[in-house]
Amino acid sequence: MDTLSLTKVTLLFILTLIERDDGQKKQILETSTNGTCV
Repeated sequence: MDTLSLTKVTLLFILTLIERDDGQKKQILETSTNGTCV
């Protein structure tokens, strides 16, 4: 496996992790704000 493809795979993996993390944070924020508003 050459370095370029390895770098692409790593970048994709990191991006996926970040997106997943953002989604979880948004869900937590939404539930916490909804809970305090109600």
